[in-house]
Amino acid sequence: TGRITLRGGEDDDCVKDIVILTIKEGTILQVN
Repeated sequence: TGRITLRGGEDDDCVKDIVILTIKEGTILQVN
């Protein structure tokens, strides 16, 4: 669905923060 799931899911604001940090770090997380 294009959402990143960590530890069974996070709320949307946390997911957005994780995505931003992930992009800055250049690391790819699994997207469901």
